[in-house]
Amino acid sequence: MTDKKEMIKNTIYKSSLLLPLCLSLAVCAGLPPLYGLITALAGAVLLRISPETDLSPTLLVFLIFLFVNSEIGKEALPLCGITGAIFSLIIYSIKPIKSKMSESCVFGSLSLMTALFITVFVTNSYFGIGASGNTIIGMLKSYRSLGFHPNWRGILYGTIVMVVMITFPRKFKKGTKLISAPFYAIIITYILNLLLVPGNTVRTFAEIGKPELRIGCDFAVIQSLPGNGIKPIMTIILSGIAAGIVFGYSVIKSEGNTGSLVSASASGAISSVFGIPAVACGNTKAKEFLAGIASAAIMIAVALPTSLFARLPIASAAVVLIVAGWQNLDKPAIKQALKKPLGIIGLLIAIAVSAIYTPAAGVIIGFIMSFILK
Repeated sequence: MTDKKEMIKNTIYKSSLLLPLCLSLAVCAGLPPLYGLITALAGAVLLRISPETDLSPTLLVFLIFLFVNSEIGKEALPLCGITGAIFSLIIYSIKPIKSKMSESCVFGSLSLMTALFITVFVTNSYFGIGASGNTIIGMLKSYRSLGFHPNWRGILYGTIVMVVMITFPRKFKKGTKLISAPFYAIIITYILNLLLVPGNTVRTFAEIGKPELRIGCDFAVIQSLPGNGIKPIMTIILSGIAAGIVFGYSVIKSEGNTGSLVSASASGAISSVFGIPAVACGNTKAKEFLAGIASAAIMIAVALPTSLFARLPIASAAVVLIVAGWQNLDKPAIKQALKKPLGIIGLLIAIAVSAIYTPAAGVIIGFIMSFILK
């Protein structure tokens, strides 16, 4: 009976976390919401998700793919995902690398960079500013030139999400262990938006919108970019390597076995086709696999009749990511890194280079610093 109860709890929790998280990742990356649903389905079946799951690796890879999508387009994302899956297998198979990565406080401290960068990027969606930029520096410049002209309706919804995600885990601990706080948050704001703004009303704030599906890698798009395709190809390779480092680090930290790595890598590759990574340890037990299938069925049943929450304010999705970034800080790793001069230097260099160029550069620097810092 206990096993059945645990499987039911696992099923419900997976559904309640992956659906709002993956929808938020999709729409805040400028991708169709249907991509988010497909990613959530892949993650439900292939990954082990629980209230203790660390979401910072997923958010870090999201930042890497966000740059690729902005710089090249979603046509390049499948190549990044495949490269990442291959490189994660290489990392896991080499014992010295595996050992160094598991002990790396510098790499763990990148969760701080992730929270900062997520906040900078998706504040654009939270406030409805209309800013643009591929890098943190570019986005901040855009904010400075445009100024902050908030849409108060969107801010209301986003602030409700923030309050719910922060207070519910404290006030309703049992409830949020069964159904995740992000799910409560988006359901509340979704229903509130339906009540306050009828469908025939002119809306001045962004909503998720109707589903759309376009996949595939158009090599002609890559070849037509400046640099005869050399720069975009290098961007894809470096971003793929960085994603692979995060994939490998996530499984190493969770002490997963080889089967877990293959499952997690498969989920990463599948999810990357749609630009939204699902990074966690993989399912290896039959009951977890069955719970994943049941969870996927629940998400389809919930999402499709509501047209993938077409009326959900994008501001709500943005705040889901902002709060998740700060709630998933690797505090022990950050404290350990800040106690060591090289750790501080490594983190600052990673943040600075990532802000100027791309988060992939910061991940690779963190990887290198893992071998320098003892």
